[in-house]
Amino acid sequence: MELSIIEQMANGQASHWWFLARAQIISKMIHYLFKRNDLNILEIGAGTGACMRMLLQHGTVTVVEPDPICRQFLQRKFNIQTLHGSLPDSLPSSLGKYDLICLFDVLEHIEDDKGSLEALSALLAPGGRIIVTVPAYQWLWSTLDTLSHHKRRYNTKQVRAMVDGSGLSVTRLSYFNAILLPFAIIARKYDQLFRKATTSGYGVPSAFINSLFKRVFSLEKFILPKFILPFGLSILAVLEDQRSKTAK
Repeated sequence: MELSIIEQMANGQASHWWFLARAQIISKMIHYLFKRNDLNILEIGAGTGACMRMLLQHGTVTVVEPDPICRQFLQRKFNIQTLHGSLPDSLPSSLGKYDLICLFDVLEHIEDDKGSLEALSALLAPGGRIIVTVPAYQWLWSTLDTLSHHKRRYNTKQVRAMVDGSGLSVTRLSYFNAILLPFAIIARKYDQLFRKATTSGYGVPSAFINSLFKRVFSLEKFILPKFILPFGLSILAVLEDQRSKTAK
């Protein structure tokens, strides 16, 4: 993929309601969990850095990213350390211990999701946590999932099964993007009915819709730190080292 295409993708994400609201929700969760902004953070599969500005507000960020053009882009735009590597078996040997490890819509791309979590559990500092987001519900599978090379979508039971045996424990697990779920269901059913080659809603919508959806979705930043949502388009999980939990 050429650098110009990466830049176009980054510009689209920088204004798209879903990426903007998701970053706000995750930021609120990080603040709730740590209540400090000097964290040592590792993001796996950062892509074009949709959450990078947000993460840098919480500490120092190291990125592991398999794509060399994305690494070049991230280094140039954010002046951060970017390392080549991939899950589960090709992580850089130079990695240290981290307060926070982030996998934002990454595990659905990886065949061995449980093995990936097991590999990352060894990189947590004492009291460290992993934040994972993944797309929800296999029955919402769409053309966009296929184009994005997803392996699966999840429900919360499957997330717990993935974590079980990885050396990690779930401390928080919730669906999110709940308010807009009915609109997504209608859009996906419309695409299936008319066998559309692209997904409805792909790309940045009109300014009014974009602003409206961002406002609606971002309201969940006030809900997720304290309450569990029973449904939604995505799932957010907070994980910690099972050994540290046992020691408490």
